Amino acid sequence: MDGHGHLDPFGVFRVSGFVKADDDRFDTVFGTTYVAAVEFTTPVRARVLLTYGNSSQPGSPHVGDQLPLFARGETREAWLTRADVEAHLASRDET
Repeated sequence: MDGHGHLDPFGVFRVSGFVKADDDRFDTVFGTTYVAAVEFTTPVRARVLLTYGNSSQPGSPHVGDQLPLFARGETREAWLTRADVEAHLASRDET
């Protein structure tokens, strides 16, 4: 431990450190931001997670949207084909 709070000793796929915040919650101070477990089969299968979400734009619904998965130690299915990606589009700009 380096003074940053809890360090998951079993964190092969996810490692995080937390400190207690003023509001009795915990803030992440270091750790995993991207996780991928890939099975090189035919077809390829993968589980992934972007810990802090897939956007850095203020007001985006995707800022932090994967944090609940991270907190539960879960991942999501990777969208590996164009059809998968298009099936999960929030919007499309044709310009």
